[in-house]
Amino acid sequence: MSAAVRGLHPVCMNTSSYSTLSAAVPGASLPHRPAPKNTIVSRTPVPAKPLAPSPGWESWPRNTAVMYESTGRPWAMLRGVLFMDISKGVHVSHGDLPAFPPTGKASIELRVSWPGYRHLERTYHIAIIAHGRPITRLQLAQEVVRCYERFFSHARQGHYAGGHENGSWQITSDFLSQSQSRMVLRSISNTHGNQSVFQAEVDVVTWA
Repeated sequence: MSAAVRGLHPVCMNTSSYSTLSAAVPGASLPHRPAPKNTIVSRTPVPAKPLAPSPGWESWPRNTAVMYESTGRPWAMLRGVLFMDISKGVHVSHGDLPAFPPTGKASIELRVSWPGYRHLERTYHIAIIAHGRPITRLQLAQEVVRCYERFFSHARQGHYAGGHENGSWQITSDFLSQSQSRMVLRSISNTHGNQSVFQAEVDVVTWA
């Protein structure tokens, strides 16, 4: 059995031979406009750690993935939902649909790690059946956010190993106070080398 990820929206394609409006209209020029207030000006993916196969856990179909899109902030992001919106239960596209197709499985293992804190990585157990029913995409996302919160609380007590420019990945008090509004969940998948373990695809954003 294999799980396929299908896009939820049509793909727009540029069929013109011009790549910009100014090229299409002779003499035209587009004025420079600063980014609107509350616009994301940069997104940095959190590097995922490759995983070695481990036969100790229940194996899932290869490339099982749950993708996330925001319904309330299309001006701010290409894909993904802010942790803040997930915690509030808003702006999660198709959030009321089941997170996974029927598989007969009752849980997943989520590996959470962070650059500079790989030695403190943790694996969390997430039940995907609640009260006899599969959990929804929103409920799964909320569980992932809670796992990250637990990991950050744990990692703050440990040693930052560094190894990244300017210590940009260090989990500081300032970062924790802003993490809900700066972290974006893009997907959850088992595509990192171990079919039994899932990892989240997460970005850290900077706002204008």
